[in-house]
Amino acid sequence: MTRASVITGIGRTDRLEYPIEVIRELVVNALLHRDYSPGARGSQVQIELYPDRLVVRSPGGFYGTVDPSNFGDPDVSSSRNALLARILADTPTPDGRHMVAENRGSGIPTVFRTLHAAGMAPPEFLGDFRRVEVTVPHNALLTPEVLDWVRGLGQEGLSQAQVQALALLRAGTQVRNQTLRGWGLHPADATRKLADLVRRGLATKVGDRRGASYQLRSATDHGQPSVPQLPLDLSDRQARILELVRKSGQVSSAQLVEALDIPYGTLINDVNALIAMGRLVPTAPARSRKRAYRLTERAVARD
Repeated sequence: MTRASVITGIGRTDRLEYPIEVIRELVVNALLHRDYSPGARGSQVQIELYPDRLVVRSPGGFYGTVDPSNFGDPDVSSSRNALLARILADTPTPDGRHMVAENRGSGIPTVFRTLHAAGMAPPEFLGDFRRVEVTVPHNALLTPEVLDWVRGLGQEGLSQAQVQALALLRAGTQVRNQTLRGWGLHPADATRKLADLVRRGLATKVGDRRGASYQLRSATDHGQPSVPQLPLDLSDRQARILELVRKSGQVSSAQLVEALDIPYGTLINDVNALIAMGRLVPTAPARSRKRAYRLTERAVARD
């Protein structure tokens, strides 16, 4: 791997393009939770490094109560291979400083916290009955451009977690209470940080309770400070999403994933970006099984 630079505060820190701790936790998680049944014999854990992403793929789908919507939440864990989990919990790392699998359910939350500390985008998860795939984008969130954008909001006293949450929202990534909890914040602190972004007029809360998510407040929301708008240039995939929605009138995430053959996390990033651009509108809260997407009136008029 090559080395990259990340901006922290007023300084710049050199690091490997993917933190070693992230790679270790993803590989351990894949080996620990993969399917070892006779039906999966011959299938291997795969680790693929591309110019724009790191992918770790393991045989067997999500197990127990875990699914793509809650994978990595601090309070969600299921062990397919309990005996192996106990063995790895007693196996030291080569430097002898840690155990390979120290605490049940701690691996993916550690990945979130480490990527957050490195100023990188969070991982994306895709799973079906055959495999689980984790993709770590090669994206530095806190670039000079993003930091200039945050400073341009004219808001004093934003915490590091709030700055990174805004960077995620600007990139079209869904932010929830669990996102900040994954960075190591107490649930009550995570709620206060996000509520403060709403109070400042920077974000809008969508849904309630466990299904609540946040998005950038549009400049068209009256009575609140205007947030600089995202660029309206569409990627080829985003244009394809709009075309599919236009033809069908209303399309669910599952239908879009199948039609485009892309990971669920990648789709949600694009959909959230289109929502922030004012081109798509969801028909239900983020956690609802009935959630689908349709074109906004502005998008219909424009296109």
